[in-house]
Amino acid sequence: MKSSKRLNKLSGQEKREMLEDAADKTRRDDFRASRKLSPKMSFEEYIHWLSKITSIFPETKPRKFVAYRKVLL
Repeated sequence: MKSSKRLNKLSGQEKREMLEDAADKTRRDDFRASRKLSPKMSFEEYIHWLSKITSIFPETKPRKFVAYRKVLL
């Protein structure tokens, strides 16, 4: 995804893919099984995990746009 504004909108293709996944019984069962296997954690444990993940994969900040004027070569 190119921007954080797009996080709440799905493209038509993404919607179709999600519906296809939902219609596939084996995929649905796989998602259910993975949910059962996921660790149960408290809110504090989740926040700790989240802070560790963000330190491993820090959010990249957009670079400041520089408008070049009068560029002479």
